[in-house]
Amino acid sequence: MPIGVTDAERDALLEQLYGEQVPVTFPVPDGDYAEGAGQIVVGPDPEIMVEVAIMNLNDQENFSKLCPDLQLPPGLPNPPMGWPLPGPEVGNDLPGPEVGNDLPVLDGDVFPILPDGGGKPGSESGSGAGDGSGSGPGGGAGNLRIALAVPSEAFKGVPTELEAEVYPASTDGYVEFAVQEIDLTGQQSVRILGSAPVEKEQVRVDGQTVTVARASLDLVPEDYGDAIVYARVTEKGSGAQDTTARAAVVNPAPFADNFSLTVGGDAWLPVETGNVLGYGYSPVEFTTMTGDAPRITTPVDGPCQVLSTRSIPPQIRMLGTAIAPKRCSFTVTTPGGGAYAPVSYTYDVALSMGTQTATLAADKAKKTIKKGSMVTVAKKTQTKTDEDYKLKGKKINWSVTSGKDVCAVKMSSSGKVSVKGKKKGTCTVRAKAPKVKRKYKSFTEFYNFRVK
Repeated sequence: MPIGVTDAERDALLEQLYGEQVPVTFPVPDGDYAEGAGQIVVGPDPEIMVEVAIMNLNDQENFSKLCPDLQLPPGLPNPPMGWPLPGPEVGNDLPGPEVGNDLPVLDGDVFPILPDGGGKPGSESGSGAGDGSGSGPGGGAGNLRIALAVPSEAFKGVPTELEAEVYPASTDGYVEFAVQEIDLTGQQSVRILGSAPVEKEQVRVDGQTVTVARASLDLVPEDYGDAIVYARVTEKGSGAQDTTARAAVVNPAPFADNFSLTVGGDAWLPVETGNVLGYGYSPVEFTTMTGDAPRITTPVDGPCQVLSTRSIPPQIRMLGTAIAPKRCSFTVTTPGGGAYAPVSYTYDVALSMGTQTATLAADKAKKTIKKGSMVTVAKKTQTKTDEDYKLKGKKINWSVTSGKDVCAVKMSSSGKVSVKGKKKGTCTVRAKAPKVKRKYKSFTEFYNFRVK
């Protein structure tokens, strides 16, 4: 049965969980954040934290000893809490890999959270939350305490350091961390974060050097809403334990998943006008902060299409099926992920005549030839421009536009085209294919050669 609490006790626990300021909305972040990340949205009632805390406390066998009448132990800055994951003694094993909660593989004296709530295998460990006095099932120091420091605000996907301080500072043990996340719909999930050894540190307090015992671990929130972070210290040897918890508000991902987009070799800018898509196919290149491919959509009935392979990463092409004055719109949405929020932008695109391309040997040929020698500029399979949307390729004609006394164009019966050096000097050779009316512009390419 749930225990009864007064309004004053409930308010006290709220203040212990949240600190002095109890949030009722997500605050507006400052700086260069993703669009929408700073919108004030009403989160779940902060008192849900109290309900969850009470529910966890009720599940503990030693609740009457742990927190009688919800009175906090003197000197403890955080309220004692039950561990959010009950052990196998009540038929609930820790979540396994099937729900994404692998036990961490750690080095040295860092031990993962065990189902019995204790230390490394073979030790006398506790069974669930301790009684807050440090006198767990294996005995103990009698005054073991843990305090947890959690930022009042965190951001989805951004690592946030959790720090637990253990009293007394002579404690030899480790601290386990877990998080209970509650999204805006009230859905709850629990994750094991891992564990860290208790380490000693010398600090200056009021001009004096004192020893403190601390353990820290990073939390990367998976969704925005509310989060209750749990910390449980276990003393080696005795198995004595103490558990506490703090709450934090998790804001949406703070950074925009900015991207760049190049279509047909031209960089498209995030402006509503000024981008042009040619008739036919245009290769698409992109970059995103996450490295994942953006999603590009077009109107179903528009004169534009997007084609993408299933490879990783996908090969994306855009297709224009008309020319001016026709227009179409493209919406590009980045996937986001981690600390990066998805970004969408709609491009209003003008359609134009397409550009013919050709794969020619001249592109890689040596541009210096000896007198009387020849260099191949087009193989017998390179007599036409490249095929494209409804284009079978147009015949390419070769000619010398300057330096006709220096070099000459020769064509074999098979269709191979070569440039022959006649005397020392320089010459310019042109490759040209005619335009396709209202579809493709003419193809023209110039090549310079030096004859020695």
